[in-house]
Amino acid sequence: MGREAGTETDEQYDSFEHLYFTEEKKINTAQFINAYANSVMVQERPIPMLLMPYLSGQEYSIDVVCEYGEVLAAVTRYKTGKIQHIGYEQAVMDVVIPLIKAFGCDGIVSVQTKADDDGQHRVLEINSRPSGGIDYTTHSGVDLTQVGFAYWLGLTDKPILADIAQQITPCQVRSIMVGVKVEEDITE
Repeated sequence: MGREAGTETDEQYDSFEHLYFTEEKKINTAQFINAYANSVMVQERPIPMLLMPYLSGQEYSIDVVCEYGEVLAAVTRYKTGKIQHIGYEQAVMDVVIPLIKAFGCDGIVSVQTKADDDGQHRVLEINSRPSGGIDYTTHSGVDLTQVGFAYWLGLTDKPILADIAQQITPCQVRSIMVGVKVEEDITE
């Protein structure tokens, strides 16, 4: 129903309902809280929500080899279009290192960050597994999988983050997907 030209109906428009059922809108925190607090829909059927602020900056994926909260090796990566930019960004690591320590991470983990309007990186997520793009690290001259497993198997000394960071050669990578047809072996 709603409003027609020059007339009003008894039915009120619930602005929160409009916000809840779309992913295309942006709203500031005060507006959201006001809409939520005054929503008939929410009052009748409370909806638990987790809010995340909009971050306008560059998103990074960071693969990390760590042991009981200590970062032993890491490679940072960000994407522009289809190109992955691989290297070691200290500003990103300044967020990642205390995070790994706080959670006591162990093994190969992945972290995602994104910068806010001021360029300060915020944590989006931390995963207790390598990222799907960990293989890209090999192109930088540092294969994090080999670094981690060589150490854990006792084949190398404990990696030192500063030394590993010096070994990284920044590069750009584009993933190429290729299908290969496997013919039946006619000799069997």
